[in-house]
Amino acid sequence: MKATDVLRSAHERFRNLFAEYQGASPARKREIFRAIKDELEIHTRLEEELFYPVVVRVRSDEARAIVRGGLEEHQIVEGLLAEIDQMDTGDQGYDERVTALRENVERHLRVEEERIFAQALSHLSEARLEKIGSDMEARKKKLRGPASG
Repeated sequence: MKATDVLRSAHERFRNLFAEYQGASPARKREIFRAIKDELEIHTRLEEELFYPVVVRVRSDEARAIVRGGLEEHQIVEGLLAEIDQMDTGDQGYDERVTALRENVERHLRVEEERIFAQALSHLSEARLEKIGSDMEARKKKLRGPASG
């Protein structure tokens, strides 16, 4: 699977988790948030360790600028994750913070799908994208630990 397909699959998972969050019970909201947090942490590592470094090297000023923006967005999301993780689902502002997280993640996913993927697909060969995708899948399994199978 190409790197862009691996990432797009994760993006769909985030969208589904955020949709499931809406209308869930407080206990279920906490479970869903934990799943979002765990998946985002792995996703961010895969991008930062394996995907972004390759995209930055395609010698495109646009690619470098987009990746820089992506890294800044990762920092914002990491801050929101840490903040929400310290809260209780019953705390005032919990749902609002999760909404802010969702909005930031959705904006990041759109930019990635529309701009970063376009740079990768136009500058990297199919074989290179397949290799990165394979590396990402292997790294994801390691990050998830032995329980991931």
